[in-house]
Amino acid sequence: MEIQSILVIIALSLPVVASAITLIRKGWSWGAFWSLFLSLILFSLTLAIFFDTQEFSQNFPASSKIVLLEDNKEVIAGFTGKLSENETPALLTRQQVNEYHLYYENKEFNKIKGTHYKALIVSLNAFDQLKPEETVGVGNDHFTIDFTKSLLRADQPGIIYANEIIRQGSEENRFGAQSVAVLRKQIEYEIKQQLGDDAQIRAAFFGALLAKAIEQQKAAFILRGIKRKKIVLYEESFLFKVIKLVPEKLIDILVGEKYWFILKE
Repeated sequence: MEIQSILVIIALSLPVVASAITLIRKGWSWGAFWSLFLSLILFSLTLAIFFDTQEFSQNFPASSKIVLLEDNKEVIAGFTGKLSENETPALLTRQQVNEYHLYYENKEFNKIKGTHYKALIVSLNAFDQLKPEETVGVGNDHFTIDFTKSLLRADQPGIIYANEIIRQGSEENRFGAQSVAVLRKQIEYEIKQQLGDDAQIRAAFFGALLAKAIEQQKAAFILRGIKRKKIVLYEESFLFKVIKLVPEKLIDILVGEKYWFILKE
């Protein structure tokens, strides 16, 4: 255990020690007893949160997670990985998404988590605070938040993706006099080669949307989402049970740049 952790534990235990000394010196009294009892309860809860935070901050950045996107109680996309800038996540295929949707529908969160450190299930509504005109990057192109949400909800995101690339390219005169029909087939083929099926295309845009939200709101995006029940975290440790009880304003105050270690390597 690090010296810093030992010092924190000592500091947390001081009220308990003080109450115990008072009880010994002054003898038995209900006031001294309840003071010691409440100090022990507070010490235990604070210590549990402290160790839970340490464990999470150490393991979350370094461990594999599974992150699913949910909309209207349906899992529509997802990916796995460490969520770090140094690693490309694995985009879930349509078959995998369908499988995880069944687990989600049956509330079998342990099967969703599998061997991953944590499972995050994010509602598309969790991104409502992002401005519609802001953009996210997918590949070498940028798309508005409004377009991204529409694509995520579309039945054929690959076609919508290709059409948007053609629209942007036409405005910038990137394609010259090429036939739109031929161009569309070419772009759809390239998208499929780069990303995969429709579910994987959604996953790429979902990842970009999540990165944007975390870039802007830092850890508060995850914590607010859990508080508002727009993000499900499994397994939910004691720390996150407490977060559900904490007022949002306190989350905004406590979560700043210095706590960003929780979500990045």
